[in-house]
Amino acid sequence: MCGFWYLDLDRVQGAFTIRNAGGRAEPALRDLITADGIAGITEIMVVHHTDCGLTYFDNEYFRTFLKQRAAADDDNKSIIDGMDFWEIKNMEQSIKDDVEFLRASPLIGKETKISGHLYDIRTGIVGTIVE
Repeated sequence: MCGFWYLDLDRVQGAFTIRNAGGRAEPALRDLITADGIAGITEIMVVHHTDCGLTYFDNEYFRTFLKQRAAADDDNKSIIDGMDFWEIKNMEQSIKDDVEFLRASPLIGKETKISGHLYDIRTGIVGTIVE
C-alpha cells in the first residue's frame, strides 16, 4: 500500500486518509461510510499516483498467484476467478471511474464534494483530473 506522506494530510485537522492497493474507491467505500458516520464527510479527494504498482499487474496475474499459493480446489478456483484486484490500465481513467462510482453511490451524501487527482511522483505536482 502506498503512503500519502507527500500530501501531509495527517497534519490537517479532521482529514481522514484511507489507503488501499491502487487507491481504488470501491474497496474503500466501507471506510468512507464509517468515517462519514463518525465525523461527517463534506469532501472526498480521490488521489492516485504515477508509477503505481497496480499498473504493472493485472487480475489474471493475481488469480494465478492465488491459485498456485492455495493449491486451489474447484470451489476456491471459482471464488478466485470472481475476484477483482482493481487493475489499473489507464491511470486517468481509473480516477474518473472512481469519482463516478462515488458520485453515483446512494451511500455517499449527494452534497459531498468529490474530486479526483493524480500525484506525479517525479515532479511532486498534484494535478486535478476531475473537479
